[in-house]
Amino acid sequence: MLNRFDSIFVVLLLWTVYAETEKVDAPPVSLGLYYESLCPYCRQFIVGQLWPTYSHLSVVMNLTLVPFGNAQVTKDGDKWKFTCQHGPNECYSNIVQTCGLFYITSTKTSLNFIQCISAADEPWQAGEKVHTEEIQDQAQNDLFDLICETYKGEKPSACNVTKRKPYTSNHV
Repeated sequence: MLNRFDSIFVVLLLWTVYAETEKVDAPPVSLGLYYESLCPYCRQFIVGQLWPTYSHLSVVMNLTLVPFGNAQVTKDGDKWKFTCQHGPNECYSNIVQTCGLFYITSTKTSLNFIQCISAADEPWQAGEKVHTEEIQDQAQNDLFDLICETYKGEKPSACNVTKRKPYTSNHV
């Protein structure tokens, strides 16, 4: 007889096997997110749009995360000086996240790491290195649909779900 944790493991295992067998017949949609680690809007986007979208559509996404955002870099003698829009704590958080992304080789694990930090505490590109205000607005309102619409192959089954409950978080 399976206990509660065995049942959860079996469901997760089946979900993982199913997700890996999803048909992919076109290049993935590339999304590069340049974000500020302490920016409330970036954190809200990561937690409310990016993380749930990637959780369902990772098979058709090529994701790059860059925790740098609106930082400024200047040379001061032999050293580099970083200035972040939201202060020194943001620069420190950007460094911590950059180190995490360097050592975590799985995109899924990397995003889980960043989402965890963002939930407890903009320039980006969607599509084939295309950025417009319209794409940015659509991504901020419904990244899930934007990725489904932009992907040129046969849509993953998650795209065919007509009703999705929007993800909301009280942490951000």
